[in-house]
Amino acid sequence: ARPICHTIEEILSFQHCRKLTCLRLWYNQIAYIPEHIRKLKGLEQLYLNHNKILVLPPQLFLCNKLRQLDMSNNEIREVPPEIGILQSLQYFAITNNCVETLPNELFFRKKLKTLKLGHNKLGALSPRVSNLTLLTTLELKGNRLEVLPLEIAECTALKRN
Repeated sequence: ARPICHTIEEILSFQHCRKLTCLRLWYNQIAYIPEHIRKLKGLEQLYLNHNKILVLPPQLFLCNKLRQLDMSNNEIREVPPEIGILQSLQYFAITNNCVETLPNELFFRKKLKTLKLGHNKLGALSPRVSNLTLLTTLELKGNRLEVLPLEIAECTALKRN
């Protein structure tokens, strides 16, 4: 009989996971992301939405091939500046969390096409949003934004919903 995995550490510690490119662990009551995540060097898509995660650890951003990162519906309070390491990031969703501010480093991810920030506690959007010239989807509803920066007009690829 095969052993049953009880923790996310057990799953990620398997040797055969080194070549993993897509990991979907949504709806699993996961409370934290273990340091082992850094070993998944080939990871391109990570879906940890609908869990109980509080913190995005720096080790997560050592998975520097990540193109899609979905952390929606957790209890995350902050996006660390290490997100700037993810040069290939095209899709970032952090909808339905408790994020109050965004690091400037996020706005230097030039390949970003989808940025989902809805239903957080954001009070402002950085004028640096203008750096995201490939952005086609920007979700902001359900935040504390009273105004948008004029620079948003420079995101000419944005599509209306």
